[in-house]
Amino acid sequence: MAENIESILTEQRVFEPSAEVAKAARIKQADLDAMYQKAEADHEGFWADLARSELDWQKPFEQVLDDSEPPFFKWFADGELNVSYNCLDRHLADRGDKTAIMFEGETGDVAQLHLPRAARARSACSRTRSSRAAWSKATA
Repeated sequence: MAENIESILTEQRVFEPSAEVAKAARIKQADLDAMYQKAEADHEGFWADLARSELDWQKPFEQVLDDSEPPFFKWFADGELNVSYNCLDRHLADRGDKTAIMFEGETGDVAQLHLPRAARARSACSRTRSSRAAWSKATA
């Protein structure tokens, strides 16, 4: 009986971006196609190159993928990075005037936090290695 069930949760349509959006894209279609080909040819090498070029590592990784205990795969497990630094601090010189966080409440109130203030607010928080940071409008 299961072979008679047809899923309606699949989407086959393709929505191409407008010419204006495509022109402003950070990654052009030809570059994206080249990335797909590289990823297909060398999956781990592709992600290793991308991780090295797009992230600042405190301790560089040696092993890209630890697949010794499937399905518990570990990517870049021996490396260390500071996510907050990668998200905020390293962009201050070039993008310090840009909005880092935008909040819109249920009542329509809006608050924006720009990169320098976001970095200062994050730095003001007393945290340990395992602590989690919570943001509120009061922090801004």
